Amino acid sequence: MRVLVLGDLHIWNHSQLGGPMEEGLNRRCRDLIRDISDVVEAAIRDHGVEAVVQLGDFFDKSNPPPAVMNAAMGLLKRFDVQWHILAGNHDIRAFGAPSAVKPLGHLSNVKIYEEPTTVTIGRRLWAMVPFTARTARESVAWVRNRECHAAALHYGLVNRSQPDRPDTIPNGDALFQNVQRHSGLNNYWFFGHEHGSRAGFGTASLVWSLGSFSQHNFGDPLIQYVGVILDDSFPFPIQIPGPRFTDLRSVDFSVCSLHGALLAAMSTQSTNIYCLFKPEDQKIAERLREVGLITDFRIAPLERSDDDGFSEPLPSENLNSVDIDQCVLEELQTKRTDDDLLKAWEYYEDLKRRS
Repeated sequence: MRVLVLGDLHIWNHSQLGGPMEEGLNRRCRDLIRDISDVVEAAIRDHGVEAVVQLGDFFDKSNPPPAVMNAAMGLLKRFDVQWHILAGNHDIRAFGAPSAVKPLGHLSNVKIYEEPTTVTIGRRLWAMVPFTARTARESVAWVRNRECHAAALHYGLVNRSQPDRPDTIPNGDALFQNVQRHSGLNNYWFFGHEHGSRAGFGTASLVWSLGSFSQHNFGDPLIQYVGVILDDSFPFPIQIPGPRFTDLRSVDFSVCSLHGALLAAMSTQSTNIYCLFKPEDQKIAERLREVGLITDFRIAPLERSDDDGFSEPLPSENLNSVDIDQCVLEELQTKRTDDDLLKAWEYYEDLKRRS
């Protein structure tokens, strides 16, 4: 049996450049569901896939509105495959509470995993490890104690150079040493959660980091996102067409052609292109949107000015001890206009990125 493995989907009415609403779904939500549908349909048609393992964060938040839930159910019912969906950290409101994905389990072709367990898919015994109060290392150790042929985890696989966190584990960790073959099959590991990570990536590897299904905002890296198809022999990647978010604020349009400026965004498969422009390039952005080269754009200054109504950004070395969400809440209390709220969101993104 061939199995398609997909990273974090984050299905939602994303407000940033969300576009017009239709039947309770904005453009970005409709486009994301279309992209997922296209990928699954192609995997079934071209590769004979019979099951899909989704690595968690199916939804972007733990309280999906009815229109989003109904659209998700429609997506899952559309295909004659078995879905195996992990509960990710975005799907849960609290440890031990029912997750946002639990209602999807009422569908006959969907299995939901809110606690670690094992399940047989084809010839392979899979370990299904959703996001729980366990750390990444504890979860990997849990898998190692079971004779599985594959593991799906909503934890992050990172490079050794990245900071240590409870929800991530570095590739090459001692827990991955001497991974055993069971019943003549390799033991493959698939990690979600950490967007853009490519630790352990490649067909010769037993350990794969898929991270996110696609870019979801300007903070996610502009890379080629992939899914993985696993058969009885080995895994191989398939490219994911999806939205691309690219920052063009550093481009000098007086010396750079529009085509060249968009090359980075258009060089990978993309279904929609969203861009950041600096204020003086707004007319160029409007023209690009008008002729259909980009889907939409945001205007944001390249560097924050002193009179933009925000506190001076905190030094990087102090951010670890700061409650970022509380900082943003305090800023929002003084904001009244749409422009103020946009600046508040940029302030939030800046703090998150620098922390």
